[in-house]
Amino acid sequence: MPKGTDMNLITPIIEQLTPVSMDDMLREAMKLGSIDLKQDSWNRESSWTAEITFKRASGTRIHAKGTDTNPWFAMAKAIDEAREMGAGEPT
Repeated sequence: MPKGTDMNLITPIIEQLTPVSMDDMLREAMKLGSIDLKQDSWNRESSWTAEITFKRASGTRIHAKGTDTNPWFAMAKAIDEAREMGAGEPT
């Protein structure tokens, strides 16, 4: 093993996730803005697109999208994207 590397210094980070109901997820998305959930089935594997639209304090309208084959995963991705873009921050 090369000098200066000690595998004992690496501590695994384990985060226990709490289950979230579909109702909780929809409530969270509605707090952030308006919601649009669409199914695209033009290919063999249908996909879902969730979009949360919100306005910044300046009036700028922002669309945060999430896509997945599962509608709830698409919604979760849209919620994460909206938060990263500043949705729900105090104005």
